[in-house]
Amino acid sequence: MSVFNHPTLDALDALGPLFRDVGHRMESDPSDWAPLWDHELLRAITLMEVPEPWNPLPNCGGFFGPDPMVYGLQIAVAERIARHDAGCILALPTPTMSGFAVRVLGNAQQVETYFSRYTAPKPGRSFFAITEPSVGSDATAGRSVLRDTPRGRRLDVEKKFIGGAAQADFGLIFARDERSNSHKMVMADADFIAGLQIERLRHHGLAGADLTQITAQDIDVPDELVLGHGLQRGLRDGFYAMNSVFERYRPVVATLAIGGARGLIDCMAELGLNDSLLEPLRIRHMVFLGRLEQIAMSYDRGTQKVHETSCLKLDAVSFLDEVVATVFRHIPSQDIFAHPDLLKRCRDAKSYEYMEGTSNIHLLQAFRSYVAASA
Repeated sequence: MSVFNHPTLDALDALGPLFRDVGHRMESDPSDWAPLWDHELLRAITLMEVPEPWNPLPNCGGFFGPDPMVYGLQIAVAERIARHDAGCILALPTPTMSGFAVRVLGNAQQVETYFSRYTAPKPGRSFFAITEPSVGSDATAGRSVLRDTPRGRRLDVEKKFIGGAAQADFGLIFARDERSNSHKMVMADADFIAGLQIERLRHHGLAGADLTQITAQDIDVPDELVLGHGLQRGLRDGFYAMNSVFERYRPVVATLAIGGARGLIDCMAELGLNDSLLEPLRIRHMVFLGRLEQIAMSYDRGTQKVHETSCLKLDAVSFLDEVVATVFRHIPSQDIFAHPDLLKRCRDAKSYEYMEGTSNIHLLQAFRSYVAASA
């Protein structure tokens, strides 16, 4: 059975009204996601990647059966929620990028510091600060730097398009380390975050991402806040941790776009658009699910290929753009403006460039798929 046909996914469809309600509320207040956390199934999904002993609902609380949650099933969950509101996935305090980096590179104390937050009644969000305003996603060209001074190690940081920092009680900041001439991840706990200047950015879609800009100068960084401090990891520095995170979560952007496209298709059907226009889009959606499942299976086997995932991301976002174009081509304007949910879906659909780098990066990587296929 395909992971996209798992019976528990129907329970997520039943929560569609909740997702849409919270999604609209977050456009006014990005921190207004508590109703999602209060639902046991959604709380279990939020904790999906929290290891024991800090996970009060291990193995997703058993909602998806006794077997361990494979990566493909995690992707299927994200796709199904995205049909209703992708911003809800981004708003939940899941470990995702920061948690994975801590598990890849952190020492035992740092792992406990990060994941013990999930034993609280409601954890704060965490952030993963890579992108900078002057160089975009070219992290190695960034100006954030960890310096050695007579007063100890100090951090200058300038980051932009960072999700959730205004709500966070933990974060990771990628910076060039002058001491080792490499890159490090600096851990930011609640006290550290209090010393940062965090500005919410205005954006018109995917409000649950709660994008921010982070700046600070001359912040004290004790050695124990450097991720992996005290461990002999060879070449495993902050750059290795960053790449490991992007490897793991690169399919998610495509997943949210594919789910968002299906949600728009279903919305157009509810408005009575001719099925002859929608059926080809539904078929293409099913083809995308097949491609997504193949890539997810390769991640479970450890045989993933970055260029294939990048190719899927480009194709998925392009497909979502085509579905949006169908809305404005075939739905009368008075009907579009009479349905706030449809307008919000279209706004969200145009926001994926904020997520995990730019299309140019994926285009360069996806070109390898073309070369390999042509060889």
